[in-house]
Amino acid sequence: MTRPIPSIIDAFMTQQEGDRLRTYIDSTGKATIGRGHTGPAVKPGMVITEAQSLAFERGDLQHAAAEIPDAETLTAHQYGALISFVFNVGTLGHEIPALLQAGRIPAIPAVMLQFDHAHVDGQLVQLAGLTNRRKAEVAFFNTHD
Repeated sequence: MTRPIPSIIDAFMTQQEGDRLRTYIDSTGKATIGRGHTGPAVKPGMVITEAQSLAFERGDLQHAAAEIPDAETLTAHQYGALISFVFNVGTLGHEIPALLQAGRIPAIPAVMLQFDHAHVDGQLVQLAGLTNRRKAEVAFFNTHD
């Protein structure tokens, strides 16, 4: 069973994602709505309520949390930061799960910081927004409960 999502992530996610109730195109060209929700159901011109935005976010965060192995070994801030990371990146990659399983938790932030590139117009480029997001996630990860 997946560990419950810590409530401390709510304000962090709102700060990182905002809450747009109309569809917008993110920096990588994806149709996005609410607090960073994407997917095939998100269409241009779509409008949702705040309640729908919260529901999308809850589902997205549950999906992200399910991707984190050994979550019980993490503090609430570490777990929340990794949920945000998976939510934004789509994966933990291969290195972070290995570090978790080896108990090398202090090494995780350095790996997180490497994920600040995205494909834009067919090119892999570093995005300032992703660099800032990774730095914020690392700061959150390193916050004591």
